[in-house]
Amino acid sequence: MGKELELKSNWIRENINPHKVMESFLWFTFSKISEEDLVSYLKEYRDIFKQKILVDEEEWIDKKNIKDKKIKKEYMEDVERVVDKTTEERMLKIQKMVGELHMDKDSWKKNLGWMV
Repeated sequence: MGKELELKSNWIRENINPHKVMESFLWFTFSKISEEDLVSYLKEYRDIFKQKILVDEEEWIDKKNIKDKKIKKEYMEDVERVVDKTTEERMLKIQKMVGELHMDKDSWKKNLGWMV
């Protein structure tokens, strides 16, 4: 009996793809979240991401030792404009994708090919 268990253990190590396990877990997790919550999380993430980019850019321009405050201000306004436009476009694209995923309780299985 010990040899049989060892063989099954080896089979699992050799045949279970950790990336597929992670993917199935993510699909499973998504299936537990309402579309409204998912959009809310997406907006929250967008805001955090935007702030991080703006802080990084501000630190970058500060390191350049540019003395002209007007140039710094204009640069940061340009960065903010680009970040706003880009994040809004990406968010709309992601929201569309989320809507197309049909996140009912069994969709994650269908997306992985577990159900037909």
